[in-house]
Amino acid sequence: ILGLRRGAALWQVRRLLRVGGNIIGLEEMLLPEAGFPNLDIRRIRELKGNLRELCWRDFGIRLRDGEVRYRAVAAGASEARLLMVELNEPLLQLVRLARDFDGRPQVWSVAWLHTEQLAFEPAAFA
Repeated sequence: ILGLRRGAALWQVRRLLRVGGNIIGLEEMLLPEAGFPNLDIRRIRELKGNLRELCWRDFGIRLRDGEVRYRAVAAGASEARLLMVELNEPLLQLVRLARDFDGRPQVWSVAWLHTEQLAFEPAAFA
């Protein structure tokens, strides 16, 4: 998906998404280590998880809106535990591939959102 050779090193970043202090989702991102050397979790926290801003400020990589797929899925064991929902509870899944302005894939991400009491606008998670 990221156009890397088999066995290439990747960064895996997982974060909980919150609204008003309540956990509403879980996001997992994969980034090629070669394009993002010395990625620092403290810096991600400083920018409140804004990966787009981090890529530009720290690595000079501007991301553009990418392909997004939406699906309804059942919560697996890991998602259920982290989102504090029942196993197999319905979640909205967003799978994205963000590219730089030269069209190279830079960040693959998947988010699981608990949408029982909230409505989401697609641009809010781009």
